[in-house]
Amino acid sequence: MKKAASAITGMFIILLSLSYSCSMIPEKVTLETLLDEMVDRENMARFPDPYYTCIQSSSYDRRSVSPDSAGWFANADRSNFIRTEENNGRVEQVLLDAEGPGAIVRFWITFANYQENGILRFYFDGENEPRLSGEPFNLISRGELVSDPLSASVSLLTEFDRRGHNLYLPIPYSNHLKVTYESDRVENNGGKPGTEAFYYQINYRTYQGKVKVKSFEMSDLLTYAERIAEVQNLLANRIKSPEKVKAGSLSFQNKLQPGESTSFKLDGNKAIRSLRLKLEADNLPQALRSTVMAVNFDGNRTVWSPVGDFFGTGYQLYPSRTWYQEVSDDGIMEVFWIMPFRESCVFEFTNLGSQPVEIKEGSVSYSKWKWGSNSMYFGASWRQYTHDTEKPRDLNYTILEGAGVFVGDGVALFDCNPGWWGEGDEKIYVDNESFPSHFGTGTEDYYGYAWCRHPEFSHPFISQPAGYANRFVGNTVNMRYRALDAIPFTESLRFDMELLHWTKTVVNFSPVSYWYMKPGGICHVQPETEEAKKPVIMKRQDIFSPILGEKGIIEGEDLILSHKSNDTARVVTFILPLQPRWQILEMRWTNARYDEDIAVKFMSEQSGDFRIKAKLSNGQDHGRFSISVNDGRSPVQVNSYSKEFAMTTIDLGNHKINAGENVIRIRCLEEDPKGEAGSVFGLDNLIFEKR
Repeated sequence: MKKAASAITGMFIILLSLSYSCSMIPEKVTLETLLDEMVDRENMARFPDPYYTCIQSSSYDRRSVSPDSAGWFANADRSNFIRTEENNGRVEQVLLDAEGPGAIVRFWITFANYQENGILRFYFDGENEPRLSGEPFNLISRGELVSDPLSASVSLLTEFDRRGHNLYLPIPYSNHLKVTYESDRVENNGGKPGTEAFYYQINYRTYQGKVKVKSFEMSDLLTYAERIAEVQNLLANRIKSPEKVKAGSLSFQNKLQPGESTSFKLDGNKAIRSLRLKLEADNLPQALRSTVMAVNFDGNRTVWSPVGDFFGTGYQLYPSRTWYQEVSDDGIMEVFWIMPFRESCVFEFTNLGSQPVEIKEGSVSYSKWKWGSNSMYFGASWRQYTHDTEKPRDLNYTILEGAGVFVGDGVALFDCNPGWWGEGDEKIYVDNESFPSHFGTGTEDYYGYAWCRHPEFSHPFISQPAGYANRFVGNTVNMRYRALDAIPFTESLRFDMELLHWTKTVVNFSPVSYWYMKPGGICHVQPETEEAKKPVIMKRQDIFSPILGEKGIIEGEDLILSHKSNDTARVVTFILPLQPRWQILEMRWTNARYDEDIAVKFMSEQSGDFRIKAKLSNGQDHGRFSISVNDGRSPVQVNSYSKEFAMTTIDLGNHKINAGENVIRIRCLEEDPKGEAGSVFGLDNLIFEKR
């Protein structure tokens, strides 16, 4: 009897053990479970279980091998594939060859010279025939699989073939997935001029451990049609709180004098669910940058950022609406990150500027939170760079140490030249990688659009609330928020972005980063207090001050317009077509009419006698003008009309230059021969030779 009882007991223990073990094996990952996870903001605040890696396959230039190699900043980021292979008599380029279980969680593409006759094919689990295939635009952005916003081409204000095309519908696979592309016009290894150029980024998960994944089938679109529609509705309407929770709230407001701070505290085991506020100040752009927010969770500061950057608008109010934030037309800013804590949470706002700032309509909502072993603290960091673009460089967004998940980032910048600033690629190193597992194809591609297009857009996971600097002198703000494409790490994460510009200029570049980390995690980006205090850049001259210094040259585009006799006259910064990549700029006065004049000014560090020369553009639309310096001698007459575009240098003679302000006056003496739209006057630079 004892032996029998012992055997029964042993059997019970074995069965109990097996039952327990089976209960620890996660349920099957399906299209439906991935969609559920996509819109579950709470899930983002918990370390992934089961754990997965998220990496990227892209068409980046394969000459980029290491930071110390000559090709590290190579820019032929098109038509680079893993290999070429033959499948059932077809020559196909391989974009992705991934061992599972896993899932594609973001698929981005764009083309040049595309005739819309290529074929994407998805081979699941070692199958010889594709389970999913079709023309790329049809699959990614024309609704053959799913409609907006799970499928989106941005911006709608951009011509279709110049858009970035994004598919956020997850595509799971059990043990293997291969994605290929067939076209008789595309070539491997960067392609050739005139051939089809295929740019792509595929972000995909690979699950660790005993995880079962149900491979995608076209029938899933019908099976899970109801859930797809629900998720589409949540994302399209940016539902602020889809989770059914009982939430409390706390309101706050204060007027901060320069150097003052205000704070509030929450106690208990809770999670912040939303944060909103509005700033008012005489100089609102400066207030958005110089009013900084710090957040301490359980005694550790994990958030430090200027308010405007944190809310995804930079230092100007640009309305936008995503899954994680919203900036309204009336200036109310709100975020929906879940921010858990065990004991206490302290929000602190500090006015680092020189003017009073009022915080209005501030509030937080919060709810109870059951802290567990996989709970994480929310964090955000901010940096600012002001760099020349003489040569490309890697700018660091953030460096994280510990275990966590990277969940988003953005950049607010001012570009001083009307050329494209964002050729550079993202490089994300996970867990001390020597080569980044995310290597991109251009900054605009990373943020979901393409071809440096400037029209604004707001999507649940990507936004460009401002894009003026993509084509002109001014501001751009780009944001990317991650859901299924969040990047887990167990030891470290480093995010760098190349600054690669079409012209030689200076760019003010300010990135913000968002993450979650387990207790003990460290962000190695320290608060940049002095950078947040600096005056914000509102015009080109805030960086390129027209000051006569040791070099003895003042660029025409840096001169400050101080007078024009007719409001129809336009003085602009113009790109001269003289050098590759449009490297030369000039100040251009257009629509100049007879006897009209303009005045531009510059500053000098010291007084003295100088011989001055002016480098001018000539062309068929140019006219005849007079130029005087400080009104001190007879104006020099110049005829800039020419049948062909050219550059000439004119001697303006000897002049007395004042310490401080000096004025150049230009008068139109004769319009161009066509006389239809007035004359053009173009000034490349002024050269000063001390006598």
